[in-house]
Amino acid sequence: TIPGENAKAALIGRLDGWCWDTPPFYSAETGAIAVKDFGRGHYSISGRVTDASSNPISGATISVGAGHDATTDSNGNYTLNELAAGTYTITPSKSGYTFSPASRNVTVPPSRTGQDFIATAPPPQSCAVPFFSQRDDRWKNYPLRSNGACSSSCSTIGTCGCTLTSSAMVFSYYGANTIPPTLSDCMGTRACPFYWNTGAACSNGKASWVGQYGFSWSRLDQELNQNHRPVILGMHRKGNVNDTHWVVVTSGQGSDPSNYFINDPWFLGGANMMLSTRSPKYDFDYISVYSGQPACGNAPSPVLRASSVQSPVLRTSTAVVTGTALIYSMTEITMTVQLIAQSNTGNITEMMVWTDANPTQTWQSFATLVMLPVSDNVYARFRDEYGNESDPQSDTVYPVYTPSTPLNDLFLPFIWR
Repeated sequence: TIPGENAKAALIGRLDGWCWDTPPFYSAETGAIAVKDFGRGHYSISGRVTDASSNPISGATISVGAGHDATTDSNGNYTLNELAAGTYTITPSKSGYTFSPASRNVTVPPSRTGQDFIATAPPPQSCAVPFFSQRDDRWKNYPLRSNGACSSSCSTIGTCGCTLTSSAMVFSYYGANTIPPTLSDCMGTRACPFYWNTGAACSNGKASWVGQYGFSWSRLDQELNQNHRPVILGMHRKGNVNDTHWVVVTSGQGSDPSNYFINDPWFLGGANMMLSTRSPKYDFDYISVYSGQPACGNAPSPVLRASSVQSPVLRTSTAVVTGTALIYSMTEITMTVQLIAQSNTGNITEMMVWTDANPTQTWQSFATLVMLPVSDNVYARFRDEYGNESDPQSDTVYPVYTPSTPLNDLFLPFIWR
């Protein structure tokens, strides 16, 4: 309390910039001004910043403005002290990182704890994992050799080469000049079932075999976001442990399959599909890991093949109409089917496309791409301008059986007696 009439005017300048819960009180009777300093309060806000796997993020700045900042320590913890009563917008930041939530509105009093944030790390560099499809025309019929453990039905890359094709993508990512047929040649009879160490030996020194782990979301997240390595994910069709498939997981985080992207070698357009396209009908089993230095090279990508169109000729008694229907890519609810057809007598003009989910069969104008609801199988027939028709063609979202346990090389010492 400061007495005197002149104290009011003299003190105003000293009060400028101060903060208080209520304005200073001036008494006309006593000529006094009562002042309480609320510039720095006694409240705090604290929390922790981690990645999606609960690993601490140090060096992140937590700001509420007005000079109130804090930096996370080695355990990811922060505390904002000496806050006056009020509502604050807390915003985390660190170069290259994104945060969830992006900010929080917090009111004190009372002091607040548990105001946490999840940080997403930037990728180490902007390298994309190259994509190969095992059913690419250039190598789908190429030999996939076996030591006797694979059946004769698994004799080509197109039928059972998902593990080999996935590994070729990863080796190419690490700078190896490798495509599925060259990898198959190098591995010889160890291509089916796939031997992980032999695969690494065929990468021209670019990739090293790290190991295989039982599937968990935390391990998948760790390999992608802490170790910065794409992984080869093994799965089996629900209810059939012998119906297996392997894909490359290229990015993502957390425990929601829709947050992850994969290169699925079964589809011609299987690059950058969501893992959630496989999760409804597959259980995940293994995470297989190679390490190396990303090369950021540009590997060849598949392109849509044009349908064959011929000029009309006179109809003959040996007219032949052929074609294929391949599932080109898939989402959780739709699939894109690529149709290719040809006739030795005329142009292809009509098609009939149906699925297990939609068995209706009607002729319609021919198109090279058709989008349909997801179904286990798709079927098609084709007709040329003279009415010649093809036999039914089909494709499925389920890859052909591949061995469920690709192998590590096992070297046993010889004992001479």
